[in-house]
Amino acid sequence: MLKTTLLVNKMDCPSEEVQIRGVLSGIAGIKLLEFDIPAKSLTVYHEIEAETVINKINELSLDAQLVSSAQYTGAVVVPGTDEAQRRTLIILLAINAAMFFAEVAAGIIFDSMGLFGDGLDMLADASVYSLALYAVGRAQSAKNRVTLFSGLAQLTLAVVLFAQVIGKFIYGSDPVSVAMITVSCAALLANAYCLYLITPHRHGETHMKASWIFSANDVLVNAGIIMAGILVYLLKSNLPDLIIGFFIAVAVTLGSVRIIRLARN
Repeated sequence: MLKTTLLVNKMDCPSEEVQIRGVLSGIAGIKLLEFDIPAKSLTVYHEIEAETVINKINELSLDAQLVSSAQYTGAVVVPGTDEAQRRTLIILLAINAAMFFAEVAAGIIFDSMGLFGDGLDMLADASVYSLALYAVGRAQSAKNRVTLFSGLAQLTLAVVLFAQVIGKFIYGSDPVSVAMITVSCAALLANAYCLYLITPHRHGETHMKASWIFSANDVLVNAGIIMAGILVYLLKSNLPDLIIGFFIAVAVTLGSVRIIRLARN
């Protein structure tokens, strides 16, 4: 098998990726395509001539040029296969389970609803990934049921979080801004890596689509908590923390509704 890296000079956005996948995915001998759109780079694992791959891409007038091509003896795990799904979900489950304990503990210790809420969101995600892992290789009806249950579980956690935020509004809180920012930066890195891992599966079956939606929401939530931590420090007020806690609950609710619709459709 060959591993060929190409510079595709006119590959500027995901639409070009879709076009390239369209012309290459049906060709026997092409095993895997790895895209890096910002770098205009495409890596192809294949058993046909590299020149054939280049010519097919250039039929789209995308100006593909050979960077390197060499024999590859490693294992190729194709996104969308059961084995690829299992590997990805196991890593996501481990990361989210660890971050759940870290963020909930930090939220309690440092009196931050943002961190506590994101910790609960991590728990919801860990449950989603474990259910998705159970669904791998099973019938589509089972995958749809798992997706539906994932959405309902996330909706339940959103209700718990709303109740916690209301309680803090009533009884007060004193969040530690530095802790909010530090822990959320670590969570942002973890969630960004999770999103990177799950993105190749985002157009797959329902249980994998659901996993991608949760990961994408998490990145936005972490960015919001970092901003809230900065505002808590600048304003010397707990309101930014409570507000971001409220919006996390809203985001979890909207994500759960989206997942439930996905399962039902």
